[in-house]
Parts: sequence; structure tokens; C-alpha cells
Amino acid sequence: MPRALIEYAEAAAQRWLPAEVVVMDLARHNGVWKIVEFNCFNGSRFYLANVEAIVSTFLGFKAERR
Repeated sequence: MPRALIEYAEAAAQRWLPAEVVVMDLARHNGVWKIVEFNCFNGSRFYLANVEAIVSTFLGFKAERR
């Protein structure tokens, strides 16, 4: 994953975070990163993503927050 993408997503999350855990769909258009969609975790679909990895990361995050 490109470092610039991670930095863009982190900056966006610092400006506005609708929930503790979110799913951000991002795209690059004309060389500029853009947010396509920003949803709460439980309101998101995962399409062809690795759902096992996503859920594992989510559970790790929730365990850290306890």
C-alpha cells in the first residue's frame, strides 16, 4: 500500500471520524487521492476484500481499546 495513501487516510480520519472503526474507500484520480465512500464498519460491504484479515484486525483493535 502506498505511503501517500496511508497518510491521506490518516489525515482524513483526524479531520472527521464518524465512529471508532470505519471503512474508507479511496481512489486516485489524476494523481490525487480522493475519498469515494466513508462508512461505519458495521454498515460496510467488503466485496472481494480479505474478510478474514479485516475481521482479525478489527478484533485486535477492539481488544486494544479494553
